Amino acid sequence: MVVGQVLHTRKGTPEVNDLVRITLGAIDDPDAERFASEVPSRIEDVAYDRRSGNPLGYLIAAPWFAGDLQAPASDTECALQWVSPRGLWTLPCAFEAQEVTPYRLRVWRVRVTGEPRREERRQFVRVEWSVPTELEVRRDLDALPPQARERAEAGGVRARLAALPDRVVAEIVNVSEGGLRCYSPEPVLPQGLPLVVGFALDDHRFETSAHVIWSLFCEGAFPERAVESAIAFDDPTRHGEQLRPLMFAAQLRARREGLR
Repeated sequence: MVVGQVLHTRKGTPEVNDLVRITLGAIDDPDAERFASEVPSRIEDVAYDRRSGNPLGYLIAAPWFAGDLQAPASDTECALQWVSPRGLWTLPCAFEAQEVTPYRLRVWRVRVTGEPRREERRQFVRVEWSVPTELEVRRDLDALPPQARERAEAGGVRARLAALPDRVVAEIVNVSEGGLRCYSPEPVLPQGLPLVVGFALDDHRFETSAHVIWSLFCEGAFPERAVESAIAFDDPTRHGEQLRPLMFAAQLRARREGLR
């Protein structure tokens, strides 16, 4: 995709080789049909506006999802989603066409239809909680369930496994029924890395499979050369009944102490 190379681009939007997720279907109507939701993909090429440097459209690796043998209709609403140091971002787009590159890679051409926006919505209530956790790296990628294996492959996990330790000791800073955020020493963890996470809250021990949503180097944050990571539980319902009352109790304590 070429609309003329520019020397300046809008900082923060996805660039070539960046990992993204795509949602196919109406993104602002919660009752609308979604044909695919947050499926992993990768930026293959970008077309920029010559004057502003803003992205006009993208070529992305065709995502894998149920029903992907048939290309979407032209102008089907979709959205790219990615993580930056400033949080989770969404870029509204429209599907234009499915193509095959000279290297036999199936790609989608999508057109940018709106401004990038930071997503503040959270499915689960998060509570500040400072406790240690241990992240056990799962190396058996071929034995993972299909969705977990696809996440790992899309994130390039296989190529980085040999350089990763078997376990990472980290400090949780907040937790919810759906996952946690933590600080740890290096290394930065690849997106989609499968884990087994273990931690204790109020004498309740939890251990569950999980994966890395994003992981960023935060110099000077904790205490030196810290890595901040967002971890999602693979099955939030597994410990939901046990975690929910702990979340509520922690919120009540915070209110009573005036720490809203």
